[in-house]
Amino acid sequence: MRCTICKIGDVYPGTTTVTLERGSTIVVIAAVPAGLCACGEEYVDEPTTQRLMDLADAAARTGGQIEIRQFPAA
Repeated sequence: MRCTICKIGDVYPGTTTVTLERGSTIVVIAAVPAGLCACGEEYVDEPTTQRLMDLADAAARTGGQIEIRQFPAA
């Protein structure tokens, strides 16, 4: 797949770190599978995005301010 931002680079599989906010909770999730481009753009597919949202919601329910998690393996 060609990067839709820079239009030159190819997107290759890798991992990234995602930071999400839910109310006053900040969730940092490491090792998230993503498509990466050399320009710095990162692409996360829809099923992974849903899992990220679920993790952020669960973290917000615990009432913590900052939570750091590893993305769960499939």
